[in-house]
Amino acid sequence: MATWLLTNKHEWTTMFGDEESDESHKRLLEWCRRFAYRHGFSYRAPVRAKRLQSDLEETRQSFATLFWTEHSGVSLGDIINAYETPVYYEMPPTKTLSKRGNSARVKEAQKHSARVSVLLSIRADGGKLPLLIIMKGTPGGTIDYNELPTYPPGAVYAVQEHAYMDHDVWAIYLREILKFEVQGPTVLVVDNLHAHVSDRVKTIMEVELNCSATLAQLPANSTSFVSGCGYYGPI
Repeated sequence: MATWLLTNKHEWTTMFGDEESDESHKRLLEWCRRFAYRHGFSYRAPVRAKRLQSDLEETRQSFATLFWTEHSGVSLGDIINAYETPVYYEMPPTKTLSKRGNSARVKEAQKHSARVSVLLSIRADGGKLPLLIIMKGTPGGTIDYNELPTYPPGAVYAVQEHAYMDHDVWAIYLREILKFEVQGPTVLVVDNLHAHVSDRVKTIMEVELNCSATLAQLPANSTSFVSGCGYYGPI
């Protein structure tokens, strides 16, 4: 918008001051932002997989209808929503202290945030399951054997090369958490990550754990919108 005004209404933009001044340019941009906001527009970063709000609403309603049609007889305490989220505990610096005239480069390791992934599980009636905390490291390595046993009790810990969820980590969740939390016919709500819904997972649940839990897979590309409290309970 500002570019169009400067090109086509240049004489009008002089009301913001000297066109060579940074302050006048900032005032022009702020005016454009407020004008757009008043008329129902907002600035957004383009996203390839962006879906229309109306499409997401339709997806949520369709999933809610299907979910309750298939699982209407399951009590709220036996509906479990599992969701992973990153937790950053050390952010990379935005500035560095260096001697004048020397390089201001930082080590590669200092450019990235220190992060773990946490798998949260909660029943539709509000009951919470133990956390699964995924640490960055080599499975079977020093962190796995020497550090994890020293971590605070109350959670289950796993190690993965990038602190992400994968098939092996999900198997730990099934064997060390879900197995002991299933109280009856249970529905486990998960997103469409392959590690959550693979044939290997179904085999572990049906054969190895011999539990009565079934998977309810959320529609693709809609987890943040569909996985709310409106269709089966609080998360």
